[in-house]
Amino acid sequence: YWPSYPEMALLVGAKPVILETKVQDGYLINPSDLDRCLSQHPKAKVLMLCNPSNPTGGVHSTELLAEIARVVQKYPQIVILADEIYERLVYT
Repeated sequence: YWPSYPEMALLVGAKPVILETKVQDGYLINPSDLDRCLSQHPKAKVLMLCNPSNPTGGVHSTELLAEIARVVQKYPQIVILADEIYERLVYT
């Protein structure tokens, strides 16, 4: 996660919950871990999603994003806040 994300949550009086990612997942969101995290934090309201992931540059595939969406559908109180700052950058 980007270091300012928890600070943004605190700024609006929310409690940040960090979903730790793993090297074996390329530091991308693992849908099973996300499901577990959301079930353990029923008051969660926002999922901040950065794709490509910052700071690793990892990209969630279309299939992985669909799996994440299926998980989030189980938690109707969750809104996805997509950080797409990098969507227009192309390095050649």
